[in-house]
Amino acid sequence: MTNRFPSIYDDETVYSWFCRYLISSGIWREHEIAKELFVNSTNVISKLFIGNINKDTENNIEKVISIENLLKHHTMFYVYTGYCSNDYANEFLYNLKTDCYKTELNIRRPRSENRQLKYCPMCIIEDRKKYGEAYWHNIHQIRMLPICPIHKCKLHNSEIRYIGYGRVREKLSPLEMMNLNSDVEYNTNEMLDKIVEYAIDRYYKQDIKDIGIDYLSIRKENWGLRSNIISFYKKHGINFCGREIDSMVYDNRKNFYTMSAIYYYLKICH
Repeated sequence: MTNRFPSIYDDETVYSWFCRYLISSGIWREHEIAKELFVNSTNVISKLFIGNINKDTENNIEKVISIENLLKHHTMFYVYTGYCSNDYANEFLYNLKTDCYKTELNIRRPRSENRQLKYCPMCIIEDRKKYGEAYWHNIHQIRMLPICPIHKCKLHNSEIRYIGYGRVREKLSPLEMMNLNSDVEYNTNEMLDKIVEYAIDRYYKQDIKDIGIDYLSIRKENWGLRSNIISFYKKHGINFCGREIDSMVYDNRKNFYTMSAIYYYLKICH
């Protein structure tokens, strides 16, 4: 590898970290990026996890942070295991460590889903004061999360889109090089604040598995749960799609934000 990886910032995505490393090393072109970091020349940087990194990259990462800690605290690992059993979470972590690329490909997601990297304008100000530069935060990338958990202001979508299992097709895009929207729009919906607080509390306490999983599984045959949840949140000015609720309760798909809303409903209404 060209240089040593820099220190990784608090809650920084691996994508952001790789961008900072590559740019400081003068590496921009796709084939150069692939040669520097990945196993194959066609591999691209993953937004969700760490991608198909080669052995040299893995060894250099370990000089800064262990692969396990990188996966746990700088990727979407907790988002995909937050409402699963400990056995599943441990197996998922093992699979990511042994073959991250294949494990990413096997994650179920909506086929047509097209997402954008998000950012908080207030976090940008604070990051620049603390680190001298802004960066992509991991927590902001939770699917459907509408507001920053710290500042309670609306998250802005960036120009950076990713598809499939998290591949970013655009050129390297550190947050500092983006056309950023500095407008701050604070959330005024107290119920939305409570859902987000519950979700983030769950996110940061992944070693604590509560009875919510069993509590929800008992209600798998309760088809009234869907309409009750939708009606409850609609009264508080929050709209959830019925199909999204169904896929969480009656299927094996886990959207972290939606699951958090379901569990919060169960907590306060049952």
